[in-house]
Amino acid sequence: MKAQRLLTLFYLITILLWAVKPLAAQMVVGQDTLYGNEWIDYSKTYWKIKVANDGLYRIDYATMQQAGLPIDQINGNQLQLFRLGHNIPIILTTSGIMSPGDYLEFIGRKNRTELDRFLFEPDTTSLLHPDYSFITDTSTYYLTWQNGINTNLFKKQPNNFTNAPNPEEWYLHTENIQFTNRHYQFVKDDVAESTYDEGEGFAGNLLNSQFITIPTSNIAPISYPVTGNIRLVCNTTDHQLDIQLNGSSIHTEIFYGFKYLEIPFQKNADELPATQTLTITGLSGSSDRYAVSSLELTYPRTFDLANTSKITFPLEGDGNARHLSIPYFKNSGDDVSLFSTTLEWVMDGTWINDTLHFVIPSFSGKHSFSLINRALEIQNIDNLNKINF
Repeated sequence: MKAQRLLTLFYLITILLWAVKPLAAQMVVGQDTLYGNEWIDYSKTYWKIKVANDGLYRIDYATMQQAGLPIDQINGNQLQLFRLGHNIPIILTTSGIMSPGDYLEFIGRKNRTELDRFLFEPDTTSLLHPDYSFITDTSTYYLTWQNGINTNLFKKQPNNFTNAPNPEEWYLHTENIQFTNRHYQFVKDDVAESTYDEGEGFAGNLLNSQFITIPTSNIAPISYPVTGNIRLVCNTTDHQLDIQLNGSSIHTEIFYGFKYLEIPFQKNADELPATQTLTITGLSGSSDRYAVSSLELTYPRTFDLANTSKITFPLEGDGNARHLSIPYFKNSGDDVSLFSTTLEWVMDGTWINDTLHFVIPSFSGKHSFSLINRALEIQNIDNLNKINF
């Protein structure tokens, strides 16, 4: 009887502890507590789309019609596309009733850790690899329509050369090298915590000494700060960490035990060779090991894009127009467009003597731009799954 009472008491205490623990399904964003379903209109039908890579995606008239969308009864500008609860901007060939040959396009993004980060308590910034999801690299998009006009559409921006300024000489390019060989988390006495803790995530192999080559082509010949960032984790032992870039020390540290490190560093552009070599060494002995999850290096790069067919880069606006002159973009004469998801417009490029030109109208603040060769990079979606929530 006493044992039964103790067992009952144990269950009651367990239930009470779970009752006061915040629900794991909640996401705290600023002052808001979200559950992830706030965007859903339960009176609507949605069509699910899977996207596993960054890029430009197209859904044509025939695919939408075959999937059961009433595409012959609604205007194109009534269509909506959602990702992670946000109505994202789309590109349409017509704002009216669609017909064969029409299509919808959007800039798709693979899944990263936008949702994973809410698993970490209390610090949501302590993931070992913020660009690599614990669950899947595939994003889910939802296509539907509304009764009114969707104002979240890409606008067609004219490429106007009247009074064009001189071409930009360089932009800030980020080289990002990622490693995802193994999953890491802190383990003590062969016991791992059930919570997600600082430094948990994916990275490369644990090595005592490693050399990482960073390609930095077409560095602009200017004196400008180059910024870098290294994310790594280590095993549980004595550590004497030494990190060098091109033979010059950029970080040293002595400590003990499992640790997640995010190490920023800075150099000058005119100090860098064409290729950088990063060396990471544990000086405390062969058991002093480190696993790198990601390495970023941001430097000024000329607009010689080395036969590229797709690239995304930032530009900082100062209220004036900007002229981009881009030689060697892949396949001269092809249909190439410049997209800005933040300014929500798309501009078709102009070829002059195998060089691609864009004149961006005046803007302010930092914005992201994607330059895409449609002929080579367009990804067609041919499978829409109808669902009702």
